[in-house]
Amino acid sequence: MDIDRLLVVTFTRAAASEMKERIGAAISRALTEKPESVNLRRQAVLLNRADITTIHSFCLRVARENYNRLGIDPAFRVADDTETALLREEVIDDLFEDMYASDDPDDFLYLVENYSNGISDRKLKDLVLRIYDFLRSFPDPEGAIKRQKKGYEGGIDFWSGILKEQIRVYIKGALELTEIALDTAYVTGPETYIPALENDIEQMKEILEAADEDMAEFYSAIRSMTFTALSRKKCDSPTKEKVKGLRDKAKKIFSSIGEKFLVRDPEEMEKDISEAKKAVFPLLDLVREFGDRFSAEKRQRRIADYGDLEHYCLTALTEEGCDMAHPVKSEAAKELTEKYIYVMTDEYQDSNAVQETVLNLVSNGANRFMVGDVKQSIYGFRLADPDIFTEKYNAFSLESGAENERRYWTVSILYLCSLCKGSLAASTTTKKPAFTPGQSFPSIWEKRKPAERWR
Repeated sequence: MDIDRLLVVTFTRAAASEMKERIGAAISRALTEKPESVNLRRQAVLLNRADITTIHSFCLRVARENYNRLGIDPAFRVADDTETALLREEVIDDLFEDMYASDDPDDFLYLVENYSNGISDRKLKDLVLRIYDFLRSFPDPEGAIKRQKKGYEGGIDFWSGILKEQIRVYIKGALELTEIALDTAYVTGPETYIPALENDIEQMKEILEAADEDMAEFYSAIRSMTFTALSRKKCDSPTKEKVKGLRDKAKKIFSSIGEKFLVRDPEEMEKDISEAKKAVFPLLDLVREFGDRFSAEKRQRRIADYGDLEHYCLTALTEEGCDMAHPVKSEAAKELTEKYIYVMTDEYQDSNAVQETVLNLVSNGANRFMVGDVKQSIYGFRLADPDIFTEKYNAFSLESGAENERRYWTVSILYLCSLCKGSLAASTTTKKPAFTPGQSFPSIWEKRKPAERWR
């Protein structure tokens, strides 16, 4: 396999450059030992055009190769942070001036009144910019806006389904802990705790059944939950503290349900949603208008920022009009999928949803290779989402068997060079594997037992 059949992305130019240098040095050392090797000489030549690069350099190349489809000037350049920041301020200042002077400024003035400090509208401007940046971390920002609006249009009926599902997770976790406590009490005691535990389980099951009713009845059922006192009769059970500890965890879960979800009655929530809609809709419209103006201004000046590069690339790699929740590969994406035998990501914990979608679009579904450490995520300011890494990592640790065991893989020079030679090798630590080539990525919420979230 040739080295230019790999896509290796990282998040800094320095890291990409160092990676190429180290691979080149390793190839040179191998050539010293085997100067007659045609394959090694070939890899030394191909290294110069190998796609070992930053994610944004990769996106830039894809955008320039597909400029006609994207409707952009192929000679556009990437603006520096200072230039972008100044242009953002210019665009949002102009937008606000136009809103103040509009024929129907009531919705805008409502935002100014509620999201400013009475002295200036700076806080509202900053809020618009933060929401704009946040939305661009999604593959489909416009779709995200529509989903947010849909939530408020549906009122309590829309939110009740989400709330009920979240509360069910908590209750199921408490129920499982209580069932473990009851099983333990039956086997090793204390038997005097059994009636209270059985009563707890019966109540929890009734509450789960009440989730099928309206929110008022469901909330009433949760509030009616009572944990009777455990028997104080003397017993010598070796698992007394264990059983009591499990029940205390279940009680703590129910306490957190009240603190997180029961702070407002359903009637009050309905009013809150209706009131919030007055601000959310015009605020999202304002964010959309800013985004449109900002994009138009950048195109006119033939510049792009890092977010533009990601979305240009994503657009080039997907069929026009497809649902970004289930993106359809364009011809450009299919060609790159055919080209790359492996798609490797360094510092995977710093990926966001757009970057993850881009890399999935150029992979065949079974040739991704990711390296990272969630504790070292440093690109939160660029809306990196460490949960992308964490969910994949956990998804491979939920079943027994060697194929699903955890392992921290390290990409080494030996690994990359051995790929060039046509064999597969990797240096590993003493920990067990997490990622098995060719495996699918099951949702962690589908695989993990509810009680495991609380242990």
